[in-house]
Amino acid sequence: MLPASVLIPLGVGAYTRAYAQPGLQSIYLYLVVGGITNVVARAVGAAHLNNLPLLHIYTILELLLLLRYYRTLVRGKYVVLGIQALYWLFPVLAVLNFLLLQSIFTFNSYPRALASVIVVGLSLHFFFREEGSFSANQANRWINVGLLQYFGSAAFMFAFSNIIYQHVSPQGQNVLGITHATLVLLMYLLFALGFFYARPSR
Repeated sequence: MLPASVLIPLGVGAYTRAYAQPGLQSIYLYLVVGGITNVVARAVGAAHLNNLPLLHIYTILELLLLLRYYRTLVRGKYVVLGIQALYWLFPVLAVLNFLLLQSIFTFNSYPRALASVIVVGLSLHFFFREEGSFSANQANRWINVGLLQYFGSAAFMFAFSNIIYQHVSPQGQNVLGITHATLVLLMYLLFALGFFYARPSR
């Protein structure tokens, strides 16, 4: 059910043409890339092959698309410079991670946790500094609520995922999987609400 749930915000975004709007276009692409990656990962897993290399690649694409979104949304010289630096720095760190620290065939807990912290920081910056001062609309508010609740809630799971799955029972792992799926679904629904508010005025 979860892979199909991405069709909810994609469908709403297609209806409101959110994919054609600056900023929201990056969120729409993020959903497309996530949906495709999920389908491919499931197909690879069904073939009894390790699909975790896909997660390493997806983590890089995911953050680059979200940085692209925030680049159109936030203001401030140092914040913009920080985003531009992360465009280059994060992919390098992610590659070094699977070359030197975590095998590409294991969960990339360090890059995913770091990406979560970055997204949470940018989302909080939007709410504390940008929303009242610039043309933040209802669509971006809901998008940022979705990003904040997902990455803020999942950061702990990402950071300690390898340790958790080594010491938690299969039942506990199922609970964590369901919890993560619920967070993703909630983010998708909030994105759909944001795309709904992005509909052109008549």
